[in-house]
Amino acid sequence: MEAISRGSHQAFAGLVDRTAKILAADLTARLREPRQRTAILAATYVEVWWLAGCRSDADADLAQWISRILERRIADSCRVPTDQAHHQPRHSRAEHELAGLLDRPIDDLWPV
Repeated sequence: MEAISRGSHQAFAGLVDRTAKILAADLTARLREPRQRTAILAATYVEVWWLAGCRSDADADLAQWISRILERRIADSCRVPTDQAHHQPRHSRAEHELAGLLDRPIDDLWPV
């Protein structure tokens, strides 16, 4: 996390690659809409990027911290009225930001 807090895109990509499949499996089990799942996954990791420097306890469970962010993102997304969900752009702002941080195509954000 220290390297990520200093702006290391390589360290961040490594973290995403190590943890995204677990989060993706959780999202798949809980949400039916693939676009919503990808947007939440992206928003979770963008938040991790921005908050990396706020992690004061290097020994704390990183996966648990990321999971708590994911839980909040899921709860927030469920508060959006369904009629607004249909008017969202193809890709969320967080998806664009995550694609830029990872230097990957936006359509390749969902872990395989």
